[in-house]
Amino acid sequence: VTVERANKANTYKDVIAIGRGKSQTEADEKALQKLHEREATENEKIVYRYFSYGADSEVPPSHANAKK
Repeated sequence: VTVERANKANTYKDVIAIGRGKSQTEADEKALQKLHEREATENEKIVYRYFSYGADSEVPPSHANAKK
């Protein structure tokens, strides 16, 4: 899950978008796409990220090469 915030041009209104995906990258891209659909393209910022690999998923990439 990714939560991103941005402003619409020439306004003082924030737009918040939530992206979900099968990877953190996919969630980031979906949140950014939603902001752009709402014409919020100024001061884009990720305000929250969370990704759970879950019990049924493969080993996370950052742990694949970890020494035991």
